[in-house]
Amino acid sequence: MFLLRCAFWLTLAFIIIAPSADLKDRATATATQAVAVGTAQVAKGVESIPCDSWECVTGKAVATVALNSVVPPLPEELPAAGKLVTVTMPVPRPADLI
Repeated sequence: MFLLRCAFWLTLAFIIIAPSADLKDRATATATQAVAVGTAQVAKGVESIPCDSWECVTGKAVATVALNSVVPPLPEELPAAGKLVTVTMPVPRPADLI
């Protein structure tokens, strides 16, 4: 639990301190890589299924070609949950009130 809390607070601090970090590009690249690796693993699993009939061999071939050639594209722009609202900073208090 301690490590989970540490990871949470370190991530929050990184987001606040480094707003120039482009997390969207990194997340997109990671997601694309994860989809490619997952698709390759599924294709390997389909290829390793033992077959005795012609229908099974044909089905395996079609599934393997489909998995290796067609990867669904990720959306360019993810739908936003809500638009960002700019907030004005509060007016500083006068020196005589401090």
